[in-house]
Amino acid sequence: MLLAGASLCLGAVGWLPAVHVALSLLIAVMAMLGMGNGAVFQMVPQRFPQSVGILTGIVGAAGGIGGFLLPSLLGIVKDRTGFYSGGNASSEGSPPAAASSTARA
Repeated sequence: MLLAGASLCLGAVGWLPAVHVALSLLIAVMAMLGMGNGAVFQMVPQRFPQSVGILTGIVGAAGGIGGFLLPSLLGIVKDRTGFYSGGNASSEGSPPAAASSTARA
């Protein structure tokens, strides 16, 4: 649910609405992603009680990679197209991709 909401909000930001609308949508995205992050860190000690330190490090490293790759992707798209909207639209696909890769059959 959170990933779907984040994806919808990022899709709306990709249309480049007015600044106050875009800011509100981005705040909503950050809130949803923060709740998802909190859920992951809450689940790790329950699911893997013997390996909390290792798994917390892996989850943190994955977040660090995402924090590096997304701004780089946005910059590359801006340089090649001259617009920010393409990068925002491409980042819209990340939450559904993550949801589908973790979905159980």
